[in-house]
Amino acid sequence: MVGNIIDAKCECGYQIELFPGSFQSMAYSKQGYEIDTFPENEIKKLKLKKIPDPYAVSILDLPRIILCPRCKKITLKLTHTGHWDGVPN
Repeated sequence: MVGNIIDAKCECGYQIELFPGSFQSMAYSKQGYEIDTFPENEIKKLKLKKIPDPYAVSILDLPRIILCPRCKKITLKLTHTGHWDGVPN
């Protein structure tokens, strides 16, 4: 299965590149101050707030906007920038 490469940028300066794929998903960290990709079992074990991959079904070039973990506003823009093989190293 192919994974997506997602660029996340907020007007507050928060930025990260995310790599959701076959065995990992995007989620807010336990403290809620970061977003990253985590293995599915870790998301369940740590009870992290999972962020569905908006590009898993449709790869429209439209950016998606979600809650920024830094400024706590709904201003974090997720943009699809490519694909990777979907399996972590």
